Amino acid sequence: MNRDTSLPSIGRRLQEYLSFKRIGVNQFGRLTHTSGAQISNVIRGKNYGITKLVAILNACPELNPSWLLQGEGKMVLEPQEIGNTPDASGFQAPDGHAPAQTADWHQENTRLRAEIEKLQLQITSLEGITTYQSMTIDAYKNSAEVLAATNRDLKEVIQFYKDARGGEDKNRRIA
Repeated sequence: MNRDTSLPSIGRRLQEYLSFKRIGVNQFGRLTHTSGAQISNVIRGKNYGITKLVAILNACPELNPSWLLQGEGKMVLEPQEIGNTPDASGFQAPDGHAPAQTADWHQENTRLRAEIEKLQLQITSLEGITTYQSMTIDAYKNSAEVLAATNRDLKEVIQFYKDARGGEDKNRRIA
């Protein structure tokens, strides 16, 4: 059993499905509540998130997930097979309905989405802090450069006066 799960392979199979269904990329983007550009990215094998695959499979219940993701089985499920596909653990409910764990998975998914949103806000906040700290460091560097230049200038002035004074001392000794 040779499973071809690469992103370009999944993209080719999705393109084959869209051709079979005679659906355009932009139309399919609207159907999946994404965009034509995002569907094009999937077709071209670009990196995309699991949410895009879930949106595709939710919008097309007749599309065989095993065929799309692994190249196994037939492209389109028979009407009696729809909703009776194995879950992630390989088990399926005998009555063809989703496993009892679906509610738990949905609840966990909701919790994880909230946690992700919270972490994204923290990341945004930390990025702002990092930017501020970087600006502060740059300001300190600039201040240090100005102080170093001022220090050099003061040393030159002091040396000038020392040299000028030294010349006066020589003139006094001569006179």
